[in-house]
Amino acid sequence: MQTKYKISGMTCKHCVMRVEKAINSIDGVDKVKVSLAKGMAKVKGEHSSQELIEAVQAAGYKAEKID
Repeated sequence: MQTKYKISGMTCKHCVMRVEKAINSIDGVDKVKVSLAKGMAKVKGEHSSQELIEAVQAAGYKAEKID
């Protein structure tokens, strides 16, 4: 299953790496692709959206699930 999230607060490639690391720490995430230009993350796997949003927030950014 693929889920998309809007990510706010990223300004550089280091931000992208921090967001990817935060998302990859979530159980059930198989693959993550974060785009700085689009301000979006595409996440594959079976995971909790709330847990992912909280992990991104803990890294210093904001995440919002896109339907």
